This record gives sequence, structure tokens and C-alpha cells, in this order.
Amino acid sequence: MVVVAGLAWREVLSGSTWRNTPVCLLVSVLTIANLVFLVQSNPELGQRVGLVAIALLISLIGGRVVPSYTRNWLAKQNVSDLPAPVGTYDKLCLIVLLAALVTWLISPNSIAAGLLMLVAALSHAIRLARWRCVAT
Repeated sequence: MVVVAGLAWREVLSGSTWRNTPVCLLVSVLTIANLVFLVQSNPELGQRVGLVAIALLISLIGGRVVPSYTRNWLAKQNVSDLPAPVGTYDKLCLIVLLAALVTWLISPNSIAAGLLMLVAALSHAIRLARWRCVAT
């Protein structure tokens, strides 16, 4: 994991692809979570931090890849109703998800964590609908 994080950072720094910095940060968090899991006597914290990093990675990378591939395929089919471009709504969904996951990380059984998870799920359902995946 340390090597993977190092390689990811090397690519961002050498290529000046700063828009990929969040991916590197999340891979680094996943690496730290793995180390915490391996070293700590109670591995639950490492597991939860790892799950947070994975959920954010899936949401971030999926939000870049899925709409792009869907748009390309629909454009080849001459469909005029293309997926919404990545924008402010997608960023807000990621912020809501981050807030929900951090709240869950701090207080996994709290009502606040549950409510934020519900809001994150609903906002991501709308986000998914905007990608027009059903049209493919």
C-alpha cells in the first residue's frame, strides 16, 4: 500500500495533474488505515477509516468514469439527451458523503450519522440518475 500511494503521488507530482490529488489523498488515507489496522490492538478504527476511504474513492472515480463512458456511448448512438457534465452538484454530493462518513467514523451509532447517510444516499441516487446509465 505504501508503494501504491508513493507511485500515485509520483504521477501527480511529476505530471502536474493536480486534479488527481484527491485520489492520492484517499489512497494515502487507505494506506494509513491499513497500517493502523495492522499495528493497533483494536483494529476497528483501521477498518472504519479504510471503509471511508474506499467509499470515497468509488464515489470520486466512479463519478468521473461512468458519466464519461455513458456520454461517449450515447453520443455514438446519436442520442441527444446526454448525461449531465460533472459539476457543482457532484461536488456537493461528495461533500455530503464525506460529512456522513466522517460522522459515522466518529460516532457510528448516532442518529446524526444515520441521517447524513440517508441524505448522502438520496443525493447519490439523484447523481446516478443524472448520468443516464439506464439509457445505455
